[in-house]
Amino acid sequence: MVVFCELPLADISLIPWPNSVKLSKSGRFKFNRKTSILSDNGLKTVAGLLDEYLNPVLGFHLLQDNRSDVKNAVVLRLNNSLKDLGNEGYSLKVNSNVVLIEAYHPAGSFLWYPNIETVITCSSFQQKGN
Repeated sequence: MVVFCELPLADISLIPWPNSVKLSKSGRFKFNRKTSILSDNGLKTVAGLLDEYLNPVLGFHLLQDNRSDVKNAVVLRLNNSLKDLGNEGYSLKVNSNVVLIEAYHPAGSFLWYPNIETVITCSSFQQKGN
């Protein structure tokens, strides 16, 4: 399942196309210098790769911490209830507070990367000078 911001369905490009897509009216996620990337222990490498991928686009690194507050964060999580999605399946949700990527297996948490441009389209960026 994928939940996206207020884009028309025709403007969403996902590879592969998910089993279901739900459009959200909950706003855009805003990256800023206080945005964190939170991940389960088994996904620290994936979190680091995502941060390195986004750094040139954002102009800064995401903060990596272990806090439980998921506001203003990209969250990578393993979720046993997603077993039906298989090892390569994932759930991606984007709203004004969080980009949430959940998978049953670590492989699924990495395989959504081809869709990063769509996630960025559902986001906005705030960058301030030094």
